[in-house]
Amino acid sequence: MLDRILASLQRRVTWRMVLMLTTAFMLMSLVIFNFGWAPRIEEISGQPLIDTIFAYSANDLYRILGAYGLEGRQLYTQYLIWLDLLYGTLAGVTFAAILLALSKSVDRFGGLLRVSALAPILKMMLDYGEDALLLLVLARYPEIVIGLASMASLFTSLKLITVYLSLILIAGGFLVLLFSNGFRQQRQR
Repeated sequence: MLDRILASLQRRVTWRMVLMLTTAFMLMSLVIFNFGWAPRIEEISGQPLIDTIFAYSANDLYRILGAYGLEGRQLYTQYLIWLDLLYGTLAGVTFAAILLALSKSVDRFGGLLRVSALAPILKMMLDYGEDALLLLVLARYPEIVIGLASMASLFTSLKLITVYLSLILIAGGFLVLLFSNGFRQQRQR
């Protein structure tokens, strides 16, 4: 059943759609990380966004939240609610669309690339869970809840792993496309 869903999505995705999604993702990345809440939070606290840190401890989380101060925590809460939900979804859909478009364009490994489109979908689900857990931690702050903080760290780390995995799969897909087209052109000569 999952393969049928992926095959259906694969048939619908186009390179034009990929270009539009990638452009929207790049523009949103530019705005968020250069002009939005993220640089303001980092300016206030001297600390990075929590959801960009791999394998932070519960102590690290509460230390960073303390450094954010009230204004930084309020900004981070708004960021999680208003931007990260949309940004995480856009990233996941964009990465999945790229992998599905690549899977249509290559002869070899097309099925593997199609199945690999699940990695960005998993990334989206992990991002939603991470955001929910971080919002719960923020809602209960300054109360220290080690279990919530540890789960948030786990979700963040797994999300980052799936982001990197998705990027590696995309790079691999483009390499397969490049080499398969190169071999195809040599055969035609």
